[in-house]
Amino acid sequence: MHDKKLLFPSLLLTGLVLGSTNAAYAQVDFRPSYIVRPAGDTVRGQVDYRSIYRSLEQCLFRPASGTGVRSYLLQQLRG
Repeated sequence: MHDKKLLFPSLLLTGLVLGSTNAAYAQVDFRPSYIVRPAGDTVRGQVDYRSIYRSLEQCLFRPASGTGVRSYLLQQLRG
């Protein structure tokens, strides 16, 4: 017979783990856009759409879906 004292903590831990992985995926929202580098060249790709407060700190950019994400500080971009 299973120990009922372990059932609730096990279910709680499983729920927390599954819930946190879904939340991590939900926090990225890449949309078609572009960045302008300091030299003035425009690079098209996808930018992670964030709140205005997060966007004031950094920009997450990837050239296409499934490629690596690069983080730019605002001082590294013109626009």
